[in-house]
Amino acid sequence: QKALTPTMPLKLPVFVVLICSWFVWLPETLYGFDMGFDHCRSIFANGRPWVALDTCFNRHERGQYRSVNASCTDDQSAIRLTIYDGANCQGDVINTTIQSYDPSQLQCGGPLCEHAIIRNYDSKKCERSDDIDYTDFPFPVSQCFVLPTMAKYFGSVKFQCNDSGVYTEIYPINVHDCTENYVAHEYLAWDDYGTCNDDYQWSQFIKCRSSATTNKPHIVYALLLVYYICLSY
Repeated sequence: QKALTPTMPLKLPVFVVLICSWFVWLPETLYGFDMGFDHCRSIFANGRPWVALDTCFNRHERGQYRSVNASCTDDQSAIRLTIYDGANCQGDVINTTIQSYDPSQLQCGGPLCEHAIIRNYDSKKCERSDDIDYTDFPFPVSQCFVLPTMAKYFGSVKFQCNDSGVYTEIYPINVHDCTENYVAHEYLAWDDYGTCNDDYQWSQFIKCRSSATTNKPHIVYALLLVYYICLSY
């Protein structure tokens, strides 16, 4: 059997060639798979993914809801905040502002983040009530990271989310990739009751949110079918 060369035509139906070609260049932004990126799209704080990008989040202020979508600028040197006059990024855009960041704080490429919604109240007295303004931040989960400043205490860390809240998985010193079955410690970071954070603001868990992929399982099934067809030929 002769080896394939660039001059030998592949005897594939045209539609298969087109579908397989589409599968190869299909951007990861559609189906959310990690294609070589270390993390999902997010803003980092102290070496950790801290706020999910390209994800709508709500703001309750003076009895009214507004919402925000944060995304990278084209040169990936800043964040563009688009503010809507309504919840869930619906309604009119009332303001757009640019906030500069150090490039090391931004992960502009990669899949959308799975995230937890963490409600952070504005009061600096660790108070919460219906008349206190708050923001529902999208906090990235299922992301493995290493903190060099804590290297002598543990290897890697991952935040996870379930119906009870957000919990932290701590891995041993020699485990830097959050390998399953090697969790050394696990503790609850946020629950639905909440806690007073380091800024004396009340923070509480609201719910888990999946990435675009898990919200659209038909996309995953279609891609698996395409992959099977490509392998068959």
